[in-house]
Amino acid sequence: MTDKAPSSSLALSLSLLVGIFYLNFISRIALAPLLPIVETDLGLGHGEAGSLFFYVASGYATGLLTSGYITARIIHRRMIVLSAGMVGVAMIALSLSPSIRAIHAGLFLVGVFSGFYLPSGIAALTELFPKELWGRTLAIHELAPNLGFVAAPLISEALLHWFSWRGVLGVIGVSSALCGVVFWRFGQGGRFHGQVPNLSSYWSLLRRSSFWIMVILFSLAMGGSYGIYTMLPLYLTADQGMDRPFANTLIGLSRVSGLATSLVAGLATDRLGSRRTMAYVFLFTGLA
Repeated sequence: MTDKAPSSSLALSLSLLVGIFYLNFISRIALAPLLPIVETDLGLGHGEAGSLFFYVASGYATGLLTSGYITARIIHRRMIVLSAGMVGVAMIALSLSPSIRAIHAGLFLVGVFSGFYLPSGIAALTELFPKELWGRTLAIHELAPNLGFVAAPLISEALLHWFSWRGVLGVIGVSSALCGVVFWRFGQGGRFHGQVPNLSSYWSLLRRSSFWIMVILFSLAMGGSYGIYTMLPLYLTADQGMDRPFANTLIGLSRVSGLATSLVAGLATDRLGSRRTMAYVFLFTGLA
């Protein structure tokens, strides 16, 4: 830990950052367990329903690529608060959207403001904790998306007892905004500016074949994980005739094993090396 804050303050800051990242991730996947209801309510086909996630992904990529230009002007701490707060506002606006075009715009903004978080969140963590603790600190931080995969369908089903699908999105939005306020009041870290991205370094990176190989592999990995996850509730209910609460519960529980995946992957990489580990991961993923 650093000398800038007591251990209790560091633990609180880490918890708040994990909470913001958790709500950030849930905001991006919240439509997945709600998709059977959304499709029926809006009169969408399967293709149109699935395309909703394209807007989130496009916004997220935009947010990641532009975050450096913003943190060059505002400190990372303010960027974290801005991201959490504006994700909340975007989710609330999405819940009130009167048309499909407004929903597309709302999803894009959710993605953009979500993308603002990660670079600043990592910057805050690496400022707060010494280098020898980065591994375990970042591992704790990365629990957020894995927990999100498990919790999103379970939370959605629980909230649907009291709210419509729009209300569920609104509750998530309010939670994100409140978490941002709490971090602004009590959180630590990120009290410095980012750097404007060097465009020449982008060009140098884009010219490397190894970069594009990793892009393809990462895209396949995300397609096999995030992509299938987002469409699975709709597939199980519409094509397999499952009851929606059962389908969402099944999907949530199926992701519990993912909480240990990072640890297993780390151990496998240490023993087998990264190339062999990735080869086995893609082999068994493809077979599954």
